[in-house]
Amino acid sequence: MGTRTDQPGRLLVDFHTAKAPGSKHSTLSWRHYLSDAAFTVAVSGDDSLIRQIAEAVSAPRFPLFLGRRACPAPVDLMGGVFDVDDTECILRDLDRTPWLASGWYRQQSVRQVYLSISRDAEPGEPGDLVRDVPLSFDPRQRDYGSRIIARCEPLLVGNPQGRELDDPFFALVKED
Repeated sequence: MGTRTDQPGRLLVDFHTAKAPGSKHSTLSWRHYLSDAAFTVAVSGDDSLIRQIAEAVSAPRFPLFLGRRACPAPVDLMGGVFDVDDTECILRDLDRTPWLASGWYRQQSVRQVYLSISRDAEPGEPGDLVRDVPLSFDPRQRDYGSRIIARCEPLLVGNPQGRELDDPFFALVKED
């Protein structure tokens, strides 16, 4: 699996109160969500598994949501199935997997944008250890396993809607 960050989004902190039935007091918590983000994900594997995943995403039994029910997945969540086994190659191919940034984000960005790409590391390949593989969904005792991800060379994307970089230091260095 590989991921390209098309629009990084921003952290949204939501304050929650919940009261269990029969409890005297409410429980207070803060939930953190990523808002206004866009990612492109590529998954590779056995052809039959990829077909099953594509069918499940294209015609789900239940509504799909991202993180919570108030955040439904877009109807065009499925970008396509390609006969390529290299997730990084697919994420770099903007003809097959176009840049998903929204218009307002493109206008606020500069004319040359770097999109970060990360993917599951190959056996023995160096990378960052992340603990995000769900082992238990039990709300009383959630548990996660680890995997290693490789951070790839960012993808440079031209952004004609973007603004010129207004950095006096950069302009001075560029002249020399």
